[in-house]
Amino acid sequence: MDYTAEKATMAAARESQVTEALADLDSALERLEAQAKMLEERLAYVLRDTEPPSDTLAKIAEPLVPLAAQLRSYAVRALTVGDALADIRSRVEL
Repeated sequence: MDYTAEKATMAAARESQVTEALADLDSALERLEAQAKMLEERLAYVLRDTEPPSDTLAKIAEPLVPLAAQLRSYAVRALTVGDALADIRSRVEL
């Protein structure tokens, strides 16, 4: 195998690994989001009412390459779940 073919094979392997890792991250975030929602629903009877959450996540308008845009969207999802859990914690009445 010449250098160019080897380089192309390595690039394809990296792309496949990145795609698989992104799919795993997406699945993990979906599970986390579902668990946070279920927690809030199950604790509804001991949670105080609250005002609708304000959008605290900064929106950065810079153009991104597709991978960076996807990673940013995952970060926003994770921050949103974190904010939801903090909200639940602050509203629980025990």
